[in-house]
Amino acid sequence: MLSSMAAITGGWASVESAHITPMMLSGLIGIFIGDTALFACLNRMGPRQAGLLFSCHAVFSAVLGYFLFSETMSPIELLGSALVFSGVATAIFFGRRGSNNSKTNELETIKGNVWFGVGLGITAALCQALGGIIAKPVMQTSIDPVAASAIRMITAFVAHSLFLFTGAKHAKSLNPINWSIFGITALNGFLAMQSV
Repeated sequence: MLSSMAAITGGWASVESAHITPMMLSGLIGIFIGDTALFACLNRMGPRQAGLLFSCHAVFSAVLGYFLFSETMSPIELLGSALVFSGVATAIFFGRRGSNNSKTNELETIKGNVWFGVGLGITAALCQALGGIIAKPVMQTSIDPVAASAIRMITAFVAHSLFLFTGAKHAKSLNPINWSIFGITALNGFLAMQSV
């Protein structure tokens, strides 16, 4: 879908050869590894706790920006980062108590080792931040954002396909896509492009 939109809008014409490798690397780390870890975390920790862990990607982006691009952080930004980490830890390890809603309790249930789930969430956040940092210099050029996203997604798609062809159990979908989900995804993608 992204490739088609980039073709329709002429976005591919803005892509230079120097843009391709960093965007592919960004897709491999940020989408293939990062999103795979996020979905595995969702399955183990539930949406609330996985979302909380994933919210750390903003803090990781700030830290990586400091080390890779010498971006500075003010004392108030450092304090904010510390508060995000402590808030995430508090919300995960103390959670919501006393809910009698069985559906809520089911979504809050941690499957397997909690530290493995936390590790997956932190991996997802770190890879998302790293993918964004790698893409940042390219995105500051005149490249079309839809075409840039398409390069990232194509790379992740190829990596996922190769992973699937290995026959690994974790590469297979638990709930295959249907037309309804495909339609919602297409609409979401279209709306996201309108905001770019």
